[in-house]
Amino acid sequence: PLEIAASHGSSDMINLLLSHGAPIDAKGLYNRTPLETACLAGNFATAESLLRHRDFRDYIAPDLPSQPLMIAVQQGHYKIAEALLRHGSD
Repeated sequence: PLEIAASHGSSDMINLLLSHGAPIDAKGLYNRTPLETACLAGNFATAESLLRHRDFRDYIAPDLPSQPLMIAVQQGHYKIAEALLRHGSD
């Protein structure tokens, strides 16, 4: 459900699902986290909602580059990329 909400840019639904215990890093149909899905779709508000709910560093393995950041940059979603950098992405 979070991946679907992230792909449609539904920040309100994201917040509702998270407040009811939805796992923020659950991978969906295409093996993406909700944050990766929001980055791919270019949904800035949704990405911000996800970033506010949990420390960004929990989304990625410490020895790997940030997949969400790579996705945002490749898709040309620079506002999301800037938000990811503010939240500690590298």
